[in-house]
Amino acid sequence: MGTIKESNTRIAVTIDKKFKAELEKLAEKEGRSLSNLALMAIKEYYNNHK
Repeated sequence: MGTIKESNTRIAVTIDKKFKAELEKLAEKEGRSLSNLALMAIKEYYNNHK
């Protein structure tokens, strides 16, 4: 893993391997990393439920 900004932190999430593979395909299709795809989904969920 690379270095992250001082203001950021990492989290760990356990998911099914097949689901991860599907998410990686979706991320690639959208020109995003899997990490960025997950972050965008989390932000959207947060914004819709705060």
